Amino acid sequence: VCSSDLDDIEIFIVNYVNHHNQFKFSDLYRSTNGKYGSESRIRNRLRKLIKDNVIVSYGNGKSRVYGIKKTEEQKQVERIMAIKKLEDTIIK
Repeated sequence: VCSSDLDDIEIFIVNYVNHHNQFKFSDLYRSTNGKYGSESRIRNRLRKLIKDNVIVSYGNGKSRVYGIKKTEEQKQVERIMAIKKLEDTIIK
């Protein structure tokens, strides 16, 4: 999805997830300060971004969090960093 294909609300959501890594919908909606309209309007745009594979969601109900869709390379780097952190902790 090209940024020119996104409307103002969707651009706001993508920028928000880039700055917060993971978030709950309530935090996202509060951060809009009413600038983009109703809760359902924001939620519909979020669902569209999920459908377009820009954002992913984890969990159900109130425990649901959203985040940026990661590539396999990014996941591999995170695993390696976690292993290195464990190694550093064990060595100390």
